[in-house]
Amino acid sequence: YDPVPCPPPSGPVILDGGNALSEWSSPAGSLARFQSLLVAPEDSVAIITAPSGVTVANSVAAVLVGRNVCAKVVIISDAMKNDPVFAGALGACRGFVFCGNTVDSLAGFLDPATLAGQAFRNAVDRRSPLVFLADDAMLAGDQGVGQLYKSIYGAYYGYLVPVAGLGVLPGFRCIPRLYEASDWVDHRASALFWSMVRGRA
Repeated sequence: YDPVPCPPPSGPVILDGGNALSEWSSPAGSLARFQSLLVAPEDSVAIITAPSGVTVANSVAAVLVGRNVCAKVVIISDAMKNDPVFAGALGACRGFVFCGNTVDSLAGFLDPATLAGQAFRNAVDRRSPLVFLADDAMLAGDQGVGQLYKSIYGAYYGYLVPVAGLGVLPGFRCIPRLYEASDWVDHRASALFWSMVRGRA
């Protein structure tokens, strides 16, 4: 057994396992901490989301814009991952918020083999701050858990599948919202340890 090491990230990463805008946007919340990590007030921020997460992403954008942050919602999809204009706009951003994404697809859109993925990696390498909200925290590691919400008994019935993460925290696993809704507690806890062992974290 050769465990995957967990080196420090190249830049600041915030994992917020909360599931409410009121938690993220409080004076001591993750969005305020994220804002404090931006180098200049005019730094642009991309809020990366899936089409199904636009409502949440727009709410996050409204909070950041209300704090004088230049934030824009970026709906990422398979059609955009190799678009040079999209990649250029992504690469110009100096901070990234992840919310409302589907766990099994985001890493593919931002794979280093894609133009969007290369732009994102360049931003990570220059120490751009990142914040992952709610279930998006699962995507910070090199591997996440797919089909987590297929069934409350999914861990017992073998429904869980490993999915690629973004790899900004290699060797690291995060299953947020552990104690939210008692029906899911055992399932989420099992998913955490299953994922750690499966990925040698």
